[in-house]
Amino acid sequence: NNEQEIHVSSLSLKNESTLVTGIPAKANYSDDEFNSLIDAHENIIAHLISEQPIKTRLFKDFNGSIKSLGAWGGDFILVSSKTDPTDYFSTKGYKTIIPYRDMVL
Repeated sequence: NNEQEIHVSSLSLKNESTLVTGIPAKANYSDDEFNSLIDAHENIIAHLISEQPIKTRLFKDFNGSIKSLGAWGGDFILVSSKTDPTDYFSTKGYKTIIPYRDMVL
């Protein structure tokens, strides 16, 4: 249905809630689907709060997706990539890196 196709770069407030709530629930997403959802959500929130996403501000060259968590201050992020991102963030001076497998209960 073309009416539900939304391009994040040209969102209107009317369509933003549709995109956020219209995400189908399923047991798992492919890496590409998950990254697309992270990127879309980051762009929606950035638009609503008039801020740049953390990836745009600090990690432009990162090959993957980054989701701000908390209050968008960059103090806690979720990172998704097809390769282990530990070296990328370590070389940028970030010392606290918690793999997903260690984070989940």
